[in-house]
Amino acid sequence: MREDQEEESLVTGKTGSGIVRIGFRVVVVSDPSGTTCDALTVTLSKVIRMVELDVLGSLDAASAAFQRTSARDAATIVLSSLDLLPAPRAGALAAQEADRHGLATILVTRSRRWIPPDLASCHDLAWLAPDAGGLAVADAIDFALRRAGSMKQAQNDGLAWRRTGA
Repeated sequence: MREDQEEESLVTGKTGSGIVRIGFRVVVVSDPSGTTCDALTVTLSKVIRMVELDVLGSLDAASAAFQRTSARDAATIVLSSLDLLPAPRAGALAAQEADRHGLATILVTRSRRWIPPDLASCHDLAWLAPDAGGLAVADAIDFALRRAGSMKQAQNDGLAWRRTGA
């Protein structure tokens, strides 16, 4: 199977009536003058159904958004890029804060070596290269949702998460 075929529907939810694509709120924290997350956002839209896309260009904006977003919002995924200025520190701090708020967090970087040594907890997060394909994106989403405990919340909401297409 070709990768573009595999990207069509990799992350789904199951209700009593069958398989449905669950809508996700996606928060992208990235340098607004750059294009680091553009291709990744397109790939993400092929893997999941986005019902809302917020692009935040500063650590302050990200912090405010995370404080307004409850960890009970099981369908929120945060992509935090290490290109957020001042790079790479601001992106790592944003990822760390999203994780502290219990949100499904994915770090966007070509290499984990860019994570500042004093923010080593970011090594525990899911991560993706900006040009990652659909299978890698689905795996990162799976990992991030499990890490954030969103799977448990989704089950409490009557949804059973399952990754398909592998």
